[in-house]
Amino acid sequence: MKIPFEEIINSINKALWGAPVVILMLFSGVYFTIKTGFFQFTHFGKILRTTILSKRKSLDEEKGTPPFQAFCTSLAATVGTGSVTGVSAALAVGGPGAIFWMWISAFLGMMTAFGENVLGGLYRQKSKNGEYGGAMYYMEKGLGSRKLGCFFALCCVLASFGMGNMSQSNAISHALSQYDINPVLVGIILSLTVGAWVLGKLGKINRLCEKFVPFMAGFYILGCLVVIICNSDSILSVFSLIFKEAFNFRSAVGGGLGGVIITGFCRGIFSNEAGLGTTVSIHASSQVKKPSELGMWAIFEVFVDTIIICTLTALVMLLTEKVEISGAFSTVFGNFGKVFVTVSIVLFAFGTIAGWSVIGLDAWSYLTGKSKRVYNILYIFCVYLGSVFSADIVWGLSDMFNGLMIIPNLTAIFLLRKEIINEYKKINP
Repeated sequence: MKIPFEEIINSINKALWGAPVVILMLFSGVYFTIKTGFFQFTHFGKILRTTILSKRKSLDEEKGTPPFQAFCTSLAATVGTGSVTGVSAALAVGGPGAIFWMWISAFLGMMTAFGENVLGGLYRQKSKNGEYGGAMYYMEKGLGSRKLGCFFALCCVLASFGMGNMSQSNAISHALSQYDINPVLVGIILSLTVGAWVLGKLGKINRLCEKFVPFMAGFYILGCLVVIICNSDSILSVFSLIFKEAFNFRSAVGGGLGGVIITGFCRGIFSNEAGLGTTVSIHASSQVKKPSELGMWAIFEVFVDTIIICTLTALVMLLTEKVEISGAFSTVFGNFGKVFVTVSIVLFAFGTIAGWSVIGLDAWSYLTGKSKRVYNILYIFCVYLGSVFSADIVWGLSDMFNGLMIIPNLTAIFLLRKEIINEYKKINP
């Protein structure tokens, strides 16, 4: 029997993550997609040349955070365990059709992410150590509402303890429990490891992510490609199934077509966090001078997170016809399949804890203006708590605080939409 606290959290999450959120995200994405002439499609080559293929992606670290470092830190925060276990959950609830709507969510979310990071660039602040910013700054400076900025920052801090921290350490603890490793021991080791990161300088975490994220993503992508190649004869039929089920009005899975669409959209939002405003502070610290370039880095981030990593996870599961991710990899890797998934979860969760420590600290600094060490100590303590707490409570609170950031952020983006479009016109007059 569920305790009342859990029932309250579940009720709030049903309201936050239902049709209204999907409609708001859909409206935002469609609006900026149309106003920019489908920029994420028509200028994808330019986006690549400006970001990952640019010779300027690794600049002088002494003058601020190099763009590629900021990208890796932001990607570390978004590519969490949800890219592995979350996709399997989406398939279980929404069926294969949910993957199509996850793609739509991602492509539209690219432009929402573009908009929020353009604003992040326009309203970032200067300090002796470089530039900094975040969604709370364009709420305060752009909308003239310090209260709204504080509300967003408070939710962001709480989300950093939940989604960015406790839920990830909980996932690591759960994954390692299969090997009879005590959660208390996991919590202690994780706390000491994370403490070594967050008690250092910001640049230390950025440099860590710059080396860690390509390895983390490459390890998982390579494993997925091996499974997909081994089942390549069924790829066309799987894609056919995804498109067919995406428009199946009679689908019993996920509560009909509406349930399939909501599941797919929410999976996309959970995965890439476009529209939440969470990673704006990381990109705002980048040396990139043009706000529009920050927006393009955000577009590429959503592409890697959802279109590449989440899609590969879905294909692995659908091609092997397994409902459990470890079983899917085990069809090719045998007993190593379980180990592969465990290692992937540990790597992704570690990356998210590192990335979110930056996001949470930025929000904490906005609220308090000092006491950064207090935040870091609380963050380390939450790593331990997540390792030993109930998964239901941890994930429920994480979803709630994430959802509470959407409304103020999308409101700010829409009210400041003219500034976003003006910046876009500077690169595409």
